Amino acid sequence: MKPERKRIPVPWEQFPRKGQWGFYDSCADPHVGLTIEADMTAFYHFCKREGIPIGAGLICLTARCANEVPEFRLRIDPATRQIYELTAPVAGYFVMGGGGVYNCTYTEYDTDFLQFTADCAADIAAAQRTADFSSKPWQDGDGVTISLVPWVHFQHMTHPVIAKYHSDPRFALGKIVERDGKKWIPVNLLVHHALMDGIHMGAYFDRICDYFAHPETLL
Repeated sequence: MKPERKRIPVPWEQFPRKGQWGFYDSCADPHVGLTIEADMTAFYHFCKREGIPIGAGLICLTARCANEVPEFRLRIDPATRQIYELTAPVAGYFVMGGGGVYNCTYTEYDTDFLQFTADCAADIAAAQRTADFSSKPWQDGDGVTISLVPWVHFQHMTHPVIAKYHSDPRFALGKIVERDGKKWIPVNLLVHHALMDGIHMGAYFDRICDYFAHPETLL
Protein backbone atom coordinates (compact mmCIF):
# COMPACT_ATOMS: atom_id res chain seq x y z
CA MET A 1 0.00 0.00 0.00
CA LYS A 2 1.25 3.48 -0.86
CA PRO A 3 0.63 5.81 2.09
CA GLU A 4 -0.46 9.37 1.32
CA ARG A 5 2.58 11.65 1.22
CA LYS A 6 2.05 14.75 3.35
CA ARG A 7 4.12 17.42 5.10
CA ILE A 8 2.92 17.88 8.67
CA PRO A 9 4.27 21.04 10.38
CA VAL A 10 5.88 20.54 13.79
CA PRO A 11 5.01 23.50 16.07
CA TRP A 12 8.16 25.06 17.53
CA GLU A 13 6.82 24.71 21.09
CA GLN A 14 6.49 20.94 20.51
CA PHE A 15 9.97 20.49 19.00
CA PRO A 16 12.11 18.79 21.70
CA ARG A 17 15.51 19.82 20.30
CA LYS A 18 15.38 23.62 20.65
CA GLY A 19 18.76 23.76 22.38
CA GLN A 20 20.40 21.48 19.83
CA TRP A 21 18.85 23.53 17.04
CA GLY A 22 20.36 26.72 18.45
CA PHE A 23 23.81 25.14 18.68
CA TYR A 24 23.87 23.52 15.23
CA ASP A 25 22.28 26.57 13.61
CA SER A 26 25.54 28.37 14.37
CA CYS A 27 27.61 25.76 12.51
CA ALA A 28 28.76 26.32 8.94
CA ASP A 29 28.05 22.64 8.23
CA PRO A 30 25.56 21.07 10.66
CA HIS A 31 25.61 17.64 9.00
CA VAL A 32 27.10 14.49 10.55
CA GLY A 33 27.84 11.07 9.06
CA LEU A 34 28.63 7.51 10.10
CA THR A 35 29.55 4.30 8.27
CA ILE A 36 29.31 0.65 9.29
CA GLU A 37 30.07 -2.67 7.62
CA ALA A 38 27.06 -4.99 7.72
CA ASP A 39 26.55 -8.70 7.15
CA MET A 40 23.87 -8.90 4.44
CA THR A 41 24.19 -12.63 3.66
CA ALA A 42 20.61 -13.62 4.50
CA PHE A 43 19.15 -10.58 2.71
CA TYR A 44 21.25 -11.32 -0.40
CA HIS A 45 19.87 -14.87 -0.64
CA PHE A 46 16.35 -13.60 0.16
CA CYS A 47 16.51 -11.26 -2.84
CA LYS A 48 17.70 -14.10 -5.06
CA ARG A 49 14.83 -16.36 -3.91
CA GLU A 50 12.20 -13.66 -4.36
CA GLY A 51 13.53 -12.50 -7.74
CA ILE A 52 14.36 -9.02 -6.42
CA PRO A 53 17.29 -7.24 -8.11
CA ILE A 54 19.90 -6.56 -5.43
CA GLY A 55 20.07 -2.85 -6.25
CA ALA A 56 16.31 -2.38 -5.98
CA GLY A 57 16.25 -4.44 -2.79
CA LEU A 58 18.94 -2.29 -1.15
CA ILE A 59 17.26 0.97 -2.19
CA CYS A 60 13.87 -0.10 -0.86
CA LEU A 61 15.29 -1.54 2.35
CA THR A 62 17.16 1.71 3.01
CA ALA A 63 13.99 3.74 2.47
CA ARG A 64 11.91 1.41 4.64
CA CYS A 65 14.32 1.66 7.56
CA ALA A 66 14.40 5.45 7.25
CA ASN A 67 10.59 5.57 7.28
CA GLU A 68 10.48 3.44 10.43
CA VAL A 69 12.72 5.73 12.52
CA PRO A 70 10.65 8.87 13.30
CA GLU A 71 13.61 11.29 13.36
CA PHE A 72 14.45 10.31 9.77
CA ARG A 73 11.07 11.68 8.67
CA LEU A 74 11.78 15.19 9.99
CA ARG A 75 12.75 17.92 7.54
CA ILE A 76 13.56 21.65 7.51
CA ASP A 77 12.02 24.00 4.96
CA PRO A 78 15.09 26.03 3.80
CA ALA A 79 12.97 29.08 2.95
CA THR A 80 11.06 29.36 6.23
CA ARG A 81 13.13 27.12 8.54
CA GLN A 82 9.86 25.45 9.51
CA ILE A 83 10.30 21.89 10.78
CA TYR A 84 7.87 19.35 9.40
CA GLU A 85 7.35 15.60 9.34
CA LEU A 86 6.93 13.60 6.14
CA THR A 87 4.38 10.81 6.30
CA ALA A 88 6.00 8.76 3.51
CA PRO A 89 9.34 10.03 2.17
CA VAL A 90 10.04 8.86 -1.38
CA ALA A 91 13.13 6.81 -2.21
CA GLY A 92 15.27 9.09 -4.36
CA TYR A 93 18.35 7.59 -5.97
CA PHE A 94 20.79 7.70 -8.87
CA VAL A 95 20.97 5.28 -11.79
CA MET A 96 23.83 4.75 -14.23
CA GLY A 97 22.56 5.61 -17.69
CA GLY A 98 24.20 5.57 -21.08
CA GLY A 99 27.73 6.85 -21.56
CA GLY A 100 28.78 6.17 -17.98
CA VAL A 101 26.82 9.08 -16.48
CA TYR A 102 24.05 8.83 -13.91
CA ASN A 103 20.47 10.05 -13.85
CA CYS A 104 18.25 10.77 -10.85
CA THR A 105 14.87 9.19 -10.27
CA TYR A 106 12.63 8.13 -7.41
CA THR A 107 10.09 5.54 -6.32
CA GLU A 108 7.02 6.25 -4.20
CA TYR A 109 7.15 4.50 -0.83
CA ASP A 110 5.05 1.37 -0.49
CA THR A 111 4.54 -0.65 2.69
CA ASP A 112 4.29 -3.82 0.54
CA PHE A 113 7.98 -4.63 0.13
CA LEU A 114 7.58 -6.81 -2.96
CA GLN A 115 5.47 -4.16 -4.70
CA PHE A 116 7.94 -1.47 -3.60
CA THR A 117 10.89 -3.35 -5.11
CA ALA A 118 8.95 -4.12 -8.30
CA ASP A 119 8.13 -0.42 -8.73
CA CYS A 120 11.74 0.47 -8.01
CA ALA A 121 13.07 -2.02 -10.58
CA ALA A 122 10.74 -0.49 -13.20
CA ASP A 123 11.89 3.05 -12.31
CA ILE A 124 15.53 1.97 -12.53
CA ALA A 125 14.97 0.44 -15.99
CA ALA A 126 13.24 3.62 -17.19
CA ALA A 127 16.10 5.81 -15.91
CA GLN A 128 18.66 3.58 -17.64
CA ARG A 129 16.96 4.22 -20.99
CA THR A 130 17.27 8.00 -20.86
CA ALA A 131 20.13 10.47 -21.05
CA ASP A 132 18.12 13.12 -19.20
CA PHE A 133 19.69 13.67 -15.77
CA SER A 134 16.47 14.92 -14.21
CA SER A 135 13.79 13.03 -16.12
CA LYS A 136 12.07 12.15 -12.82
CA PRO A 137 13.48 14.36 -10.07
CA TRP A 138 12.09 14.39 -6.55
CA GLN A 139 11.45 17.65 -4.73
CA ASP A 140 14.03 18.61 -2.12
CA GLY A 141 12.57 17.86 1.30
CA ASP A 142 10.23 15.10 0.10
CA GLY A 143 12.42 12.03 0.36
CA VAL A 144 15.69 10.33 1.19
CA THR A 145 18.70 10.34 -1.13
CA ILE A 146 20.32 6.97 -1.80
CA SER A 147 23.54 6.25 -3.70
CA LEU A 148 24.66 2.77 -4.69
CA VAL A 149 28.44 2.60 -5.11
CA PRO A 150 29.03 -1.02 -6.17
CA TRP A 151 32.59 -0.36 -7.34
CA VAL A 152 34.10 0.49 -3.93
CA HIS A 153 34.01 -1.28 -0.56
CA PHE A 154 34.54 2.00 1.26
CA GLN A 155 35.20 2.77 4.91
CA HIS A 156 33.57 6.19 4.74
CA MET A 157 31.98 8.50 2.18
CA THR A 158 31.15 12.20 2.06
CA HIS A 159 28.14 13.69 0.26
CA PRO A 160 27.56 17.00 -1.51
CA VAL A 161 25.00 19.07 0.39
CA ILE A 162 23.04 21.77 -1.42
CA ALA A 163 22.77 24.19 1.51
CA LYS A 164 22.98 24.49 5.28
CA TYR A 165 19.30 23.68 5.80
CA HIS A 166 19.19 20.78 3.34
CA SER A 167 17.88 18.03 5.61
CA ASP A 168 17.03 15.00 3.46
CA PRO A 169 19.03 12.10 4.95
CA ARG A 170 21.64 10.79 2.52
CA PHE A 171 22.66 7.16 2.31
CA ALA A 172 25.32 5.23 0.42
CA LEU A 173 25.79 1.48 0.06
CA GLY A 174 29.04 0.18 -1.34
CA LYS A 175 30.52 -2.88 -2.99
CA ILE A 176 29.48 -6.27 -1.62
CA VAL A 177 32.46 -8.48 -0.73
CA GLU A 178 32.58 -12.09 0.46
CA ARG A 179 34.60 -12.91 3.54
CA ASP A 180 34.52 -16.05 5.68
CA GLY A 181 31.51 -17.31 3.73
CA LYS A 182 29.47 -14.15 4.40
CA LYS A 183 28.55 -11.17 2.26
CA TRP A 184 29.50 -7.77 3.68
CA ILE A 185 28.46 -4.30 2.57
CA PRO A 186 29.41 -0.80 3.77
CA VAL A 187 26.41 1.32 4.78
CA ASN A 188 26.88 5.07 5.13
CA LEU A 189 24.54 7.87 6.13
CA LEU A 190 24.62 11.65 6.48
CA VAL A 191 21.99 13.57 8.48
CA HIS A 192 21.25 17.05 9.77
CA HIS A 193 22.49 17.16 13.37
CA ALA A 194 19.82 19.65 14.48
CA LEU A 195 17.21 16.95 13.83
CA MET A 196 18.91 13.90 15.31
CA ASP A 197 21.90 12.48 17.17
CA GLY A 198 23.99 9.33 17.22
CA ILE A 199 21.31 7.41 19.10
CA HIS A 200 18.91 7.89 16.19
CA MET A 201 21.56 6.99 13.63
CA GLY A 202 22.24 3.87 15.71
CA ALA A 203 18.53 3.01 15.62
CA TYR A 204 18.66 3.16 11.83
CA PHE A 205 21.73 0.90 11.68
CA ASP A 206 20.16 -1.55 14.15
CA ARG A 207 17.04 -1.70 12.01
CA ILE A 208 18.79 -2.33 8.70
CA CYS A 209 21.08 -4.95 10.28
CA ASP A 210 18.05 -6.70 11.75
CA TYR A 211 16.37 -6.80 8.33
CA PHE A 212 19.63 -8.00 6.76
CA ALA A 213 19.63 -10.90 9.24
CA HIS A 214 15.87 -11.59 9.15
CA PRO A 215 14.60 -10.51 5.70
CA GLU A 216 11.49 -12.68 5.95
CA THR A 217 10.06 -10.05 8.32
CA LEU A 218 9.84 -7.67 5.34
CA LEU A 219 6.95 -9.70 3.91
